[in-house]
Amino acid sequence: MPRNRMIKPEYWNDEKLGSEPESIQLTYIGTWTFSDDYGVVKGNPIWLKNQIFPYKQALRIETFSKWLEALEGQEMLIPFTLRGEKFYFIRTFRQHQSVEKPSKTRNCKEEELTGVLQSMGYRETDNGSWHKVSNHSGNSRGVVVDEEKRSISEEKLSTEPKGSPAGKPAMMSFDDEEKKVKLEFEKLQIPADQKEAWIFIRDWIEQKKPQFPDPYVVAWNIFSSFYNLPTVKAINQDRRKKIRVRLKEPGFDFFTILGIVRKSEFLKTSNWFGFDWIIKNDTNYNKILERPEGWN
Repeated sequence: MPRNRMIKPEYWNDEKLGSEPESIQLTYIGTWTFSDDYGVVKGNPIWLKNQIFPYKQALRIETFSKWLEALEGQEMLIPFTLRGEKFYFIRTFRQHQSVEKPSKTRNCKEEELTGVLQSMGYRETDNGSWHKVSNHSGNSRGVVVDEEKRSISEEKLSTEPKGSPAGKPAMMSFDDEEKKVKLEFEKLQIPADQKEAWIFIRDWIEQKKPQFPDPYVVAWNIFSSFYNLPTVKAINQDRRKKIRVRLKEPGFDFFTILGIVRKSEFLKTSNWFGFDWIIKNDTNYNKILERPEGWN
């Protein structure tokens, strides 16, 4: 639940933030309003972007993620992971925000937060802010796992796969990474509202960059519903093969293509145009990107 927060005059005199663009300054303020009363906010860029800038449909998740990275670099936000979920701790939250009756609802327990910050070399000062005082040997990203999960993970890493050098754990293969993203996609809860669904799936794709066709078909079907274009009823082997080839091509930018289609009455009203035409070959989608005369 968003909260009322205080912006002190000193905020505008901060040299670190003063050197950053206004977009990053506003993003930082936004993290305060969507954090719990202990200075912890969810670190999912898609969720955060939709909370702070709900009406900025043109704002891409890649751009917003860079704003968060800038705040990480300034140590305004300290990223950490707890039970597989990413969070940010607002480093000076307790110094500048006075919460008289803090809510019992919080993203993590006090002892968990203290443990992860200390493991990263941070110590709490008398004014409530946290500062890094040493180069601690702990995980620089603040990953905390239960002891049982840690032992299981270590056991898996110590298992030597066939053909790997002795004593060296196997790196995650491309297939393993794709399976992980596929599993996450299958669990997605896409909003019922079409506009919200469009922003959600677009941001998810731009963040995860999946190399399989299903998310792109979902995005196309949402897009096509706005402009009465033919939807994709099934993903056959031919479509799977073609979309995988397109995704490997540097010039294939799915959402840039759809952005041009959105402005082209010629394409939206042509009975030959659709998803299959876009992915058929590199010539077709490049025609859209080059915008021939009469296509606008």
